[in-house]
Amino acid sequence: MVISTKVYKGFQMIIPSEIRKELGITDVDIADWVVNKKNNTAIVSFRKKPSLHDLAGMGKLDKVTNAVDLKHKSQKGLL
Repeated sequence: MVISTKVYKGFQMIIPSEIRKELGITDVDIADWVVNKKNNTAIVSFRKKPSLHDLAGMGKLDKVTNAVDLKHKSQKGLL
């Protein structure tokens, strides 16, 4: 499928509705561009913006911590 779009003032482009629907792109997704200078092309891939739910629990500590103590230490510049 080949679909052409125009580059507007300010270098803005519209992602055609056919592509948005096919790939499930929403207004909060992120577009990653890979440029190949040799053949003057760019590949665009889309990814979902991570939510707080996705980020929760990513960092784990081996020891038990106390949030109040950590806050006091960070305020004193001890962390």
